[in-house]
Amino acid sequence: MVSWVLFPDTAIDDEREVQVLRGRRWPTSLSLAEYQRVTGQASFPGTLQPPPVGGRFDYYCNNAVDYLLRGVHVRLETTWEFAAAPGRKDTERVVFRGSRARVEVRQDPEDQYRREVYVVPNETADAAALHAAVQRRLAALSVEISGLAVERQTSRLRVVIPERLRLGHEEHFAHVVQRFLEYVRNPRLLPAWEKPNLLAKYRITTRGWPWRTRTGCGVERPSHEPTPRP
Repeated sequence: MVSWVLFPDTAIDDEREVQVLRGRRWPTSLSLAEYQRVTGQASFPGTLQPPPVGGRFDYYCNNAVDYLLRGVHVRLETTWEFAAAPGRKDTERVVFRGSRARVEVRQDPEDQYRREVYVVPNETADAAALHAAVQRRLAALSVEISGLAVERQTSRLRVVIPERLRLGHEEHFAHVVQRFLEYVRNPRLLPAWEKPNLLAKYRITTRGWPWRTRTGCGVERPSHEPTPRP
């Protein structure tokens, strides 16, 4: 999604325009009871790698990667717990940093897990100018997207999104499936950037592992990890 936001409808050259800088991963530790709940298996199988220790299995599902996309620094971090705590839901935070402000897309407890967009000035003195700039931008967008407004808060601006423009997860997924089926029925409709950007996506996700991270000494690969296939 970073590519879509920064360079919409544009093909990314994964060999020349993507540079993975570093990556790391860490586990979510599962008890036997949690493993049983997910898999329906009575015990940990002997084929699990790494083997369970102390009655718990470390599932390496959490990752972070830093990379350059056409010279723009990007950091991605994804964390999975076994289950959300009572009363909590999935959270998300996307931040775009500029020279005078940052744009934040947030889905967290502060907004009752409702996705909201904020614009935050880097300097308090720029607040008024930023407010005017956001108003101009929303006015320009009104040709295609009507009803957007801006609300001034203590230290930031909130983009007010009408209810009719909000899509739930399932509704959005239905739109994605519909578009996919259109491409299956008529491959000529597939955008020219789709294939190269898919390659760029997988260059990032495969090169972003710790063993593929380049350092001053070359490529590090822990001895206990299997050698990744090309």
